[in-house]
Amino acid sequence: MDYLNKNKFIFLIVLVILSSKIFLLFFLPRELYFYVTGLTKFNYYNTLSFSIDMQAFRDANHPGTPIYMLGNLFLKLIGNEIKDFNKYFYLHHIFLSFFNIACVCVFFNYFKKFLKKIEIASFILIFISTFNFLFSLEIISLMAYQFGIALLLLVYFVKSLNKNKIIKLSAICAFAIACKMTFLPFVLSIFIAKTIFFICKKNSLKNSLSFLGYFSFFYLLFNFPIIGRTPKIFLDSIFLRGDTSLNVQNSLMSLEYSINQLLTENFFILFIILSSLILFLKILISYIFSFKSADKSLEIRVFLIFCFLIILFYIYTFIVAGQSFGADVSINSLEKENFFRNNYPYLIFIFTTYFLSKNYFKFELINHKLLFLLCLFTFLLNFTNYTLKKKIIVTDKLERQKLLTKEVSKYININKDVLAYFTYSLGYGFGNEIFHLNGNSLEGNEYFTEEIVNIYPNFRFFRFNDVDRVLKKRKKKDPERANNIKKIKSQLKEIDRYLENILPNELYEIVSYKSKNSSMNKSIYRSDEIYSLQNNKNYKKPNAILYSDKNIPIDYINEEELYEYLKGEINILKRIKFKVKDDDWYIYFF
Repeated sequence: MDYLNKNKFIFLIVLVILSSKIFLLFFLPRELYFYVTGLTKFNYYNTLSFSIDMQAFRDANHPGTPIYMLGNLFLKLIGNEIKDFNKYFYLHHIFLSFFNIACVCVFFNYFKKFLKKIEIASFILIFISTFNFLFSLEIISLMAYQFGIALLLLVYFVKSLNKNKIIKLSAICAFAIACKMTFLPFVLSIFIAKTIFFICKKNSLKNSLSFLGYFSFFYLLFNFPIIGRTPKIFLDSIFLRGDTSLNVQNSLMSLEYSINQLLTENFFILFIILSSLILFLKILISYIFSFKSADKSLEIRVFLIFCFLIILFYIYTFIVAGQSFGADVSINSLEKENFFRNNYPYLIFIFTTYFLSKNYFKFELINHKLLFLLCLFTFLLNFTNYTLKKKIIVTDKLERQKLLTKEVSKYININKDVLAYFTYSLGYGFGNEIFHLNGNSLEGNEYFTEEIVNIYPNFRFFRFNDVDRVLKKRKKKDPERANNIKKIKSQLKEIDRYLENILPNELYEIVSYKSKNSSMNKSIYRSDEIYSLQNNKNYKKPNAILYSDKNIPIDYINEEELYEYLKGEINILKRIKFKVKDDDWYIYFF
């Protein structure tokens, strides 16, 4: 009883996380195919590909390799057949729960030396109040690991200031980026702060190189199957992705989008964020103008720089989130929970600011109990808002699903006839077949097509993304850019051929930039088929193609162009357009 009383706030946080997860998964579930972003699908089929060939998974952005290694271990325990998916799903959820709880305990046990447990609990309540975190409780995704990783990064960074230990810190930094490139600015903040720390300690070169060396070693260790992809991953993440690169011209409008989104979640979170920013400004002013020079220790200076950088990256990722949302409102509005996914780890600045003010500057702030009650109220309000919004979405999806089935049944019998279909941005179809067909095509390299079709014999996958890519390629209007890309590719190919000639095949697959391409991996095959198993005579041909997508029409393709292209490739007899509420659907009959 005494132990329970001493650790009541840790137990409370653990109870809140577990009960929230159980409620969202079992008492208010949503079907797998209701997810627009399809993050569980993304994880599962990349993991399946990894289990077949370590270089075969298609995730080139995150890169996510440690999580796919972990997933592969789960598959070895429960089986890697599609019919075993539910076992994988729940086993991974159990692990995620243990991971988050372990990280919370590490965080509590370290910072209780400096702060009251009620203060630590208050911060964690804010951190788990966001729609982003609540959404992560429902899915199997790299995003679901962000909460725990952010806590570990902060703990081991602060530890390294007191004891100057860098091996564990560099390993966690490498693990963070190997899981998700979202953590690159976080790790950069740590590296800059540590470099300044080393410079002031007058052993900068040796320790900075050691930190960088350990980090590089662990990063390559975590990503050893896909080392060759590393340059592309970094270049894409920094310069090419629309959800990471800021368009300065539209930054004010993007900021407005983000603020409005935060207001729809919970006004109190915005209030806490603004209060934390004001508090940091007060800390900065105090440090520069009124803090005694004798008290300006190295530890304070370095932590202040780190906190400043985290705040800068919070603001940056906050604005970029609005930019990403504004670029595609129709899709993002369906899953606003995913809105701040790249911004979420940097919300930790609320804690770092509070920690600075209490531990280093000895500011008297809000009463502990009042702070806790405010944070608890924020969590309860956000959780209520999230569940109400989710209930509306689930109800709407079920209605649309029924209407779709009713409309399509006018023309074909979906229990008897064969239908090739595609829908991604709408988040509904006929059932879980679209989850697997989509995942297999977009992440699974179409390696599992026959296995899926044997489970769902009346459905095929309309390969809309591949058709879309063909039509988009035809419309490219920048020959200079195309030539430049061609030159770069030609140089890369030359280097790749050289590596292929001098290295053993096993090593070559690891260091080649082509590791996820079919030209190297025989387990990867991208056909030119319009729908899955089009040329396989052992399977019954579809009676029709059905599709809908929020991106139709878009700047490089419209429905008429798509129809004309398909007519030239396959024998289409007629087409019909119908509506499911406000969604346009098209059906082409053979």
